[in-house]
Amino acid sequence: MAEITITHTRAEGTILTGSSKGDGIFEIVREHGFWFSRSVEGLFIKRSRDKAADTWRINRAAEALRAAGHTVTVEINERVRRSFAEA
Repeated sequence: MAEITITHTRAEGTILTGSSKGDGIFEIVREHGFWFSRSVEGLFIKRSRDKAADTWRINRAAEALRAAGHTVTVEINERVRRSFAEA
């Protein structure tokens, strides 16, 4: 089983790492708002940058992954932000 990390900062948004194509992780977290993009390292929640962590979605995704046998670490740091100009 995979070791998954879900991180959230306001600067980067919510990103899931530790998954690879075809491992079944996307199918589990898709219903919790995670998406794939070639421009993001990992799966992510759309429009999560510059916002507070959606802990409801993050925790539900983590629970679903754990139920499927994966090890999941959740890291939330609300202090890391982008400047207004960067956003």
